[in-house]
Amino acid sequence: MKLRGSVLINTLILFGIFLSLTVGLFEQFKSWQQRYRVILKVEKAQFETTYSRWRQQKEADKQTSENVSNNQGSSTSGAVESSSTTVEGAPFTEIQPPQTKSTETQGSKAEMLE
Repeated sequence: MKLRGSVLINTLILFGIFLSLTVGLFEQFKSWQQRYRVILKVEKAQFETTYSRWRQQKEADKQTSENVSNNQGSSTSGAVESSSTTVEGAPFTEIQPPQTKSTETQGSKAEMLE
């Protein structure tokens, strides 16, 4: 009888430890998930602004190339060659996010994580 009681107590203790570990893991997962959502939201906002600028630039480039092609049709062949070389030789400009926003965003990301 004494032996059965100690086995029951040991089983209850082990079950309590297992339950505590499980609850702790779930709490850690919630904390990780919350941090991940904040980071995802901040990075998504940065991506959306950069992507919208890129699309606007592409649309502007498309409109200028259409204007150049329209001008080529009405001008002489010599003028066509000179205008096409200027469009092809135009330097590529890369869109970069403003530095002030990224530092503010990183600061706000750090604040949200705390």
